[in-house]
Amino acid sequence: MRRGFAVIAAAAAALLCGCGRPPDTQTGSGVAHVHISITGGGDTVGFRIPVRARRCADDRGVVLDGALHGNGLLVWLRDGVGPPDGGNYPLISRGDSAAPRGAVAAVRYILGSVAHGVIVDSGSATLTREQPPYAVHVKGNGAEVAIPGRRSVELTADHVPLERDTVNCVVQL
Repeated sequence: MRRGFAVIAAAAAALLCGCGRPPDTQTGSGVAHVHISITGGGDTVGFRIPVRARRCADDRGVVLDGALHGNGLLVWLRDGVGPPDGGNYPLISRGDSAAPRGAVAAVRYILGSVAHGVIVDSGSATLTREQPPYAVHVKGNGAEVAIPGRRSVELTADHVPLERDTVNCVVQL
């Protein structure tokens, strides 16, 4: 019994030590810290995931995305005149094709064994570093996809490198 406890303790210590490390520089990813507050019940969910950034093919925006163990995020910073510059971007709905400047943000998380998603449609995203590696902070509220109700979301992505590949950034409904 004592030996089994020692093996479990050693495995837990190794896991916790690995969680505190910055992302591997070989993978070329930054790291995002995500915090979600579930209104009504007072529960919170938090996780860290690796994040990357890719330029939009039309050079009028940047998409940050990342996923790990079922948790994930997507932030699209778009500017109607060229690459995103620093400052605040109002959070807009994903179907808003009229706003020239704005951000679309969504978060997916696992709670228990159930997947949840939040489309963050009010609040703001702040690009705190204009040149790669990027730093982005998003704070807002959004509708839960699986369960009726709104959620408060705050995420910070730091040291996010820009990949060479581009992505097609268009609004499709």
